[in-house]
Parts: sequence; structure tokens; C-alpha cells
Amino acid sequence: MDKGVFVLHAVVQAPSIRAFDLLERLADRGERQKLAELGVIVNRLEKKGYLRSSSHEDDGGRIYRATALGRKAAKELLGKVAVLVAELSSH
Repeated sequence: MDKGVFVLHAVVQAPSIRAFDLLERLADRGERQKLAELGVIVNRLEKKGYLRSSSHEDDGGRIYRATALGRKAAKELLGKVAVLVAELSSH
């Protein structure tokens, strides 16, 4: 599964999240990422309009927020995953 799905889901669950907190949240779910790899993924999600980032006031680190489009996409993806799980469970 595309790693962007995991990143988008993690960002959607928080009103805003810093890059290192996002890495920690992903690791807690078994999705280990390197900071550089995360940067590529969030840049791709930003270009699609799913995320917005800004610079943190204290240290200049990045803070990520899901856009309305990103929240909608995450909801649609979760619906599709639920259908797949139901189909797999019935076999």
C-alpha cells in the first residue's frame, strides 16, 4: 500500500502535527520512515492539495495540517479499505 496513505491518515487524526511527532506516530503503527523519505511523501501530498505545511515558530521545523480535500480523500480511502476487509473476511 502506498506510504502516503499512512501519512495522510496520521495527519488527518491530528489538528496539526510536527514532522518528528508524525514519524513517531507512524513508527508506533509499524510504519518506520526516515525524515528524508517522509519529506518526499508530504511534498507529494501537498502538491495534491491533501496537506498544508508551515514553519514552526520556535525552531523552524515543519508542521503539517490536513486540508478539507485531504480529509475527504482519507475518508474515501478508509471506506474502500473497509470494503476490502469485509470481502476478505467473507472468504
